[in-house]
Amino acid sequence: MKIFRIVTELDFGGVEKHMELTADGMLAYPDYQMIFLALGKGGQTSKLLSAMGYQVMVLNENPQIPNIKLIRKLIRIFKEEKPDVVHCSNGEGNFHGIWAAWWAGAPLRIGEEVGFPNHHSYWKQIFRLTYTKANKIIAISKAVKNVLMELGEASDQKIEVIYYPMGKPKLELPREEKEKIDALIKQLKGGAHDPFIFITTCRLVGIKNLDGLITALSKLQTRVMDKEVQVWIIGEGPEKESLTALAHKMGVEAQVKFLGFHANVNRFLLAADAFILPSFSEGFSLSLAEAMQLGLPSVATKIGGPSEIIKSHTGLLLDPNDHEDMVAQMKSMVEMDAEERKQMGMRGMEDVKSRFSVEIYTKELTRFYDRLLAETKKN
Repeated sequence: MKIFRIVTELDFGGVEKHMELTADGMLAYPDYQMIFLALGKGGQTSKLLSAMGYQVMVLNENPQIPNIKLIRKLIRIFKEEKPDVVHCSNGEGNFHGIWAAWWAGAPLRIGEEVGFPNHHSYWKQIFRLTYTKANKIIAISKAVKNVLMELGEASDQKIEVIYYPMGKPKLELPREEKEKIDALIKQLKGGAHDPFIFITTCRLVGIKNLDGLITALSKLQTRVMDKEVQVWIIGEGPEKESLTALAHKMGVEAQVKFLGFHANVNRFLLAADAFILPSFSEGFSLSLAEAMQLGLPSVATKIGGPSEIIKSHTGLLLDPNDHEDMVAQMKSMVEMDAEERKQMGMRGMEDVKSRFSVEIYTKELTRFYDRLLAETKKN
């Protein structure tokens, strides 16, 4: 079976990480030839996929919808390569890939929604029409499926939920890098005192509600007087300057640690007491699943995918639109008995490993391809 995976870019980011994990899992299925194609630029991930032995195409085209030149180029590629499956991700990938695959006569055309689409009426119509040309749409959580149905872009029968996989944690680092990170962690903790540390890993953008987290921290600290609470934020983004200013305004600049981007965050996660994800919405959240995989007790938004990852006994859920609820859930985590918190983390670790491993994902994905391809051949 020849499968084209169509994405907007192959540099770095959540979708690119998903491609990397998919590629790793598909190495166990040599009868499935997977080709990765980026509409726009390549970079870190395209190089990695090539090094893994995959064919990678980087078109370096403008992926903005609609690009008729790009669709024509894709049609030529599909007619020449004759894929059995064209599996597209992201808005740009779905639009250009599905239309090109349909015009090229590809037997199986799949779209994939990796987050909550925020389409106004015009774009609802565009994607509703686009998805009529797809055999199936994958949603990465039930929450994403529900939004697609509410928008009227696809029906219940057309959408199938397949959760994102999480990679196995990479704990080994070169000695110099490990020593550097460990020295930074020791410095952050401040030596003698023992702060309670919440950690989050994300892009510093509005949807992640980090300003709400900083505001909640300022309120929390007045209610947990016997222990300093810190928030470590790993990531970069356009909101960094305003968030730094807010921390200063709220009087918690010494407790909010902006650590920048790190390719491997696991040593930071293991040094923290709890993971927190206060986003206004999340389609799924690999960062949450990967933190739980390390046994880190977690507090996350109840809106979207995290409510499907965290169960009542594996973590706490917060309302991102209610500062008082965020403070209350953080306070519960800080004041929880240490052994109880540890057991919560262990239950979360076992649960996510049983549901979101790469092995489970690729087995489900190949069965999905086989079933749909058999159905299209019957018809």
